[in-house]
Amino acid sequence: MTATGPDQADDDLAAITATPLAKLAGGLLIGLGAFDAVLALQSWLLLVRAPVPALLLVLSMIAAAPVCVFLGWKVARLYGWASLAGSAAAGVTGVVALSWALFAFFNGVVALLAFALVPLSLAASVVSGLCIDAGRRADAARERLRDQGLEAGI
Repeated sequence: MTATGPDQADDDLAAITATPLAKLAGGLLIGLGAFDAVLALQSWLLLVRAPVPALLLVLSMIAAAPVCVFLGWKVARLYGWASLAGSAAAGVTGVVALSWALFAFFNGVVALLAFALVPLSLAASVVSGLCIDAGRRADAARERLRDQGLEAGI
């Protein structure tokens, strides 16, 4: 058999199958985005006359929520670029959540969800980072299958 024979196609089809770790990473990122959206809504409703940094934190949480959900969906489908971007987005979301939690705490508001987002974002970042290699292998396999005329991605 050659490198592009039936065995290679079977290996490529197996390589694009999402692993349980990728599904876990995708779920963590989607959950992070959903809880981040809830925290952003809760925080937005608390702000009446807040300083500009607080508004920027809430706006960044609003922006990060759909990004994390989208990247989580793509990581669960085992895309390498999404694993890398999801790991970075989870890290940024964790820093923003921690900043908001500390700001809110020092201003008399205890946001337990903000403190819960920090370990969730850490877990999402680490698990998503562990999927980068498998995602890149799946991207290469998708490209080889696409060259053979098989479109395997959604």
